[in-house]
Amino acid sequence: PQIDGRGFLGDLADSSRPEVEAYDANGDGKPDLVIKGYTVSTQFPTQLAIYSWVSRDVGYVLYGDPFQSVISGDAGIQIITEPVLLEPLLPTPTPVAANLRSTMRPIKNLIARTSLSTPYWYPRSQMGQFTRYRWKRERTSFEIEDIYVYFLYGLPAGAQTPGKNIYSVTYPEMAVLAQYPEGKVKEIRDVTATGPTTARVTIRVDTGAGIADEVWDAIQESSGNIQDILTWRISRASS
Repeated sequence: PQIDGRGFLGDLADSSRPEVEAYDANGDGKPDLVIKGYTVSTQFPTQLAIYSWVSRDVGYVLYGDPFQSVISGDAGIQIITEPVLLEPLLPTPTPVAANLRSTMRPIKNLIARTSLSTPYWYPRSQMGQFTRYRWKRERTSFEIEDIYVYFLYGLPAGAQTPGKNIYSVTYPEMAVLAQYPEGKVKEIRDVTATGPTTARVTIRVDTGAGIADEVWDAIQESSGNIQDILTWRISRASS
């Protein structure tokens, strides 16, 4: 990849970004170039491209459709690797890959996190769309395995334990989403205030047997101390 080409995915002038690693990314026993671009000071890259080595004449070629093969997620891309270490280390066949040998394991999945601006409950609760990718059968491009919504930056401090029905969080949709493991909630369909301290939240959920809507009632509780964060107690709405 050349400077100003598709491989250079970082928007910062910082010379430490983008990151370039050479290792077998798809498990076919051949070295690839994995280029991660960072647009802000995030823990995870926000863009990722993988190039396969063809020959000294051709060089590296971007995996997949050139217009769809760069994975993007403005809130970060999580790279999930295979559980077994690659042994032995692969040789580095090109000057570009020299000094970039790695013990990185092949990629199993990618999870791209994308912020949502509407409806209003997504941005106010720092929720977004998570797109989970896996390799296609030929392992030369990715396909979407799952799409769901979750907290972009991890569970809020007052919602670290899912399934307990009471959470110290700011908004009712945060309490409802915290009730489920990551990946179960596909969409928050509606958040409606039903009173000064009550709300009803409708979500779309993977029940294991299919996709269905579930409705939750939320009641706001307060300790009376203005410095304490609000607590929401939730329960399934009666049909």
